Amino acid sequence: MLTDLDAVLFPDDCEVVEIPSHDRRIYLIMKNGSSSLRTEALDQGWRILKNQDLQSLASVDVYLRDPAERYVSGINTFVQHLVRDEISLDPLTCEILASRYCFINRHYLPQWHWLVNLARFINDKCVIKLHMLEDLNQVTAYRDRAGVRPVDHDRALRILAPDKKLHFWFLLDRILLGYCGQSLTWRQIMQIYQEHPARPLQILQDRMESVRYVLC
Repeated sequence: MLTDLDAVLFPDDCEVVEIPSHDRRIYLIMKNGSSSLRTEALDQGWRILKNQDLQSLASVDVYLRDPAERYVSGINTFVQHLVRDEISLDPLTCEILASRYCFINRHYLPQWHWLVNLARFINDKCVIKLHMLEDLNQVTAYRDRAGVRPVDHDRALRILAPDKKLHFWFLLDRILLGYCGQSLTWRQIMQIYQEHPARPLQILQDRMESVRYVLC
């Protein structure tokens, strides 16, 4: 860990909601129905498993969202939370800050990063079942916006202004989306990234190595 931000983005806190009636154990990812699932878990008495409880799971269900759509929604939530908590802040300034420095909050952190954190807590044989977020309505029809107002079209376009850095991180999530409907171990997911023509895993490893070698 090199900064305090690492502990924010990869916290020692991982949660899965268990839904016996559908034989699902759904990983709670921000902006992927987590608020709705938490609310209904409270209403229905569903268990929320945490951290070491995940070691014994044979499978985990992961619902994935289009990365660009989720990015816009996540920044929108981040900005509204900041302005809510610090009323002196200007929303546009907060939005520029969030966009310029890519990922400083878990609401719009790529889903790839969320899976990396999940992999810290599950066992090697645990199967990760990948689903499209749209299929979550087969499990719950409840929708909770957690008090966040939707983003308008013009603002969404501004947030998604061309940025080569975003293209790379969106690619990581789109690779995952391409495997929705399949069940894979974390090792198999890593192999998919290793063999992808764009070499995304190698790019990530090279970036990490540029710092790691001086710490050995």
